[in-house]
Amino acid sequence: MTTLPRPWARTQALNSMKALIVTAPDDLREQLRGLTKDTLPGKCASLRPKGTEPAAAAKIALRSLARRIHALEAEIEALDAEMATVVQRAAPQLRTHMGVGTDVAAALLVAAGDNPDRLKNESSFAAMAGVSPLPDGSGKTDGRHRLNTGGNRE
Repeated sequence: MTTLPRPWARTQALNSMKALIVTAPDDLREQLRGLTKDTLPGKCASLRPKGTEPAAAAKIALRSLARRIHALEAEIEALDAEMATVVQRAAPQLRTHMGVGTDVAAALLVAAGDNPDRLKNESSFAAMAGVSPLPDGSGKTDGRHRLNTGGNRE
């Protein structure tokens, strides 16, 4: 069984929470109406089911999903901090470029692998990223190119 990356798992839990709210009793739905994805887990985590009320099962499920979302958010923060440290140690100059944050820098480091020497110029980077032009057609056709579909498109 494969596990989802943590941000996707958080999105999946939020989607499950919203789907559960759609089928929840009216009073519970009204109580949670208008909350954003940032405030909904906090509100659901504070729900207290009462004995045999019809909404008790929905409250238990919503509270469980909210706790999972909070745990995933804490894990995401810890992993982001750890990744920032690794990127800073591996290539401190990389994050000084405009538009290159921790995630982009990490993706570039993973794509370059253990041999960043292969990225000598813009052309070699474009080929590695799968965005370099390739001649299209054969024979005496000039000027027609297509996009190279090889390489790491991330």
